[in-house]
Amino acid sequence: MRARATRAGGGWGGRAARLRVDVLVAWSCLAATTCAPFEGSFEVIVTVDPGDLRFERLRMELALDTGIGVWERSLSGPGTVRLEPGGTWGGALIAWGVRGPESAPEVVAYGEASGLIGATRVELTLRPASDPDGDWVPTGTPEEDNCPTTRNPLQRDEDDDGVGDACDVCPTVEDPDQRDGDGDGTGDACEAAECGDGVRQPAEECDDGNRTPGDGCSGDCRAEVCGNGAIDPGEGCDDGNRAPGDGCSEDCAHEPVRTEVTNATCGAPRAAEPSPGRPWLLRFADAGASDPGACDLVLQEVNGTTGAAGPVVVAGRGRETEPLGLAAGGAGAFGVLWFERVDGSGGGPWRLRASSVPFDGTPPGTPEVVAEFATNAARGWGTWSGEPAAMLFERPAEPAFGRWVEIAGWPPATGATASQERFLDVDLAAGARRPSGGWVAAWFGVGEAAPWLGSVLWIRRFDAERRAADAAELHRETLAAVDRVWAVHEPSADVYLVGATDGLSTQWYRLGPTGGEPDGPLAGAALPWNAQVLAPGDGTLLAAWTRVEGSNCTLRVQPLDGYGSPSGPERSVILGVGADLASCGADLLPLSDGRVLLVWSYGCSDRGVPVYFLGWWLLASAAALP
Repeated sequence: MRARATRAGGGWGGRAARLRVDVLVAWSCLAATTCAPFEGSFEVIVTVDPGDLRFERLRMELALDTGIGVWERSLSGPGTVRLEPGGTWGGALIAWGVRGPESAPEVVAYGEASGLIGATRVELTLRPASDPDGDWVPTGTPEEDNCPTTRNPLQRDEDDDGVGDACDVCPTVEDPDQRDGDGDGTGDACEAAECGDGVRQPAEECDDGNRTPGDGCSGDCRAEVCGNGAIDPGEGCDDGNRAPGDGCSEDCAHEPVRTEVTNATCGAPRAAEPSPGRPWLLRFADAGASDPGACDLVLQEVNGTTGAAGPVVVAGRGRETEPLGLAAGGAGAFGVLWFERVDGSGGGPWRLRASSVPFDGTPPGTPEVVAEFATNAARGWGTWSGEPAAMLFERPAEPAFGRWVEIAGWPPATGATASQERFLDVDLAAGARRPSGGWVAAWFGVGEAAPWLGSVLWIRRFDAERRAADAAELHRETLAAVDRVWAVHEPSADVYLVGATDGLSTQWYRLGPTGGEPDGPLAGAALPWNAQVLAPGDGTLLAAWTRVEGSNCTLRVQPLDGYGSPSGPERSVILGVGADLASCGADLLPLSDGRVLLVWSYGCSDRGVPVYFLGWWLLASAAALP
């Protein structure tokens, strides 16, 4: 809902300085109803001019000390209505006489009144007006809509010529006559000179007679030089300067950013892209001695163009926490999902929590509890990229077997039981999403039906609505021991790959997205338990993991083919150096534009004092990893 209000001194009022503001309307009173309950009320005495002016109902907006209130009352002409604002008001009361359906109201009258703060009575006169474009700025009033047939509720007019930007043929050049001789939609006042005509105008940095980018003069006649604030051909970034160390180097290439943080990171940092081009970092930071055992869920945006640090937001706090995912949540916010132990006592219970975080960096609301689990409830979980989701194995007190509970979506919702079988134990889980629809899940544990078979790797497909496939599609593979399970979707071949490692060897299973037995097990590269496996989209895989090597926090990278076998030499890069390294962890995130975000953290001691660092690096592609 768009509302208008003005601020003058300490109260609300004054027509000349009107501002248009966006608000979330916390209440809405329909005809002949009362919002509430409220404290206090006041009367609005309505008159009309001319006296035969008629409508069907009255819509009113009122500036309060708590925001903007919106009411509707049944009224067809002169009369009295009562409002219960629920807060102190004073200044502008705006009213429209409307008729027709609520989905497409027709404005036939308009009026404004003002009152002292806390007034209990105000008089209001409505006069003929109309609002053909439906932006609640009517014509036929002293302050007419500056675009009567084009919706523009903010009434922006950059060149101050009385014609709103939404319908101005030259929105940045004063042209009240709106002449457009050739009828091309661009006014004569701003069409006299054109970029690419070979004549450099005062507003142009260059003009080489064409509009071809990449030749030193861009398609909009800007000089294509590093440091101009625009990413030109051949540049990876451009932050408007040529200073190194801020994520964009002096020759306009992305570079590593490292920053010291005040708290130790509880586990490795994570990265997510809840909205295209807007990557965020996630880490759990030690909350400090004031709350032993607790960690804050800290989020920080990375500028997708420059690589520079953005706002920091604390989304919540928990004990023995683990982030599960981020996803777009709509209305300028995204959702974050995490798992935590309720009391941090080491025995449970556990709960799944979620929070909605605004993109503008303002504090999120109170986190909600999505699901709660009994003692020793969680035996495994997995992150399904693209939206927050988790696989959780609930272990009831009696009988002491586990049962799989699937939770997915934002806001999160509990889905169907993924398997009717019980499990004596489940230790590891992983999942992957197919962007065009469908999921695969894998977990490792001991089944109740045949425990003598030993530990089993279970693989199961799901459709786009997360419904489990037929029981016959539940694949079982007996393995001696497993330290880690991976699940990825490889887009170029449109296959799922499930891997399991015991730290010495890795077995891979390759399966189609809709049915059929997996191809495998296939012997692959020996990967450590903390490795990540990515599918860059070219039919290959890429494994990466961190390792403490003396005084270095090192990232190791191993290229793999589409079956999990090594396809090139192992590479390494030093992410950080410090005395007595105590922690070292990293995460890799493929971005929607093909780039990769590398985020890492490490802790060390400097002359006996703990020091903690967070770093990140935007890379052109997975192939550009060191």
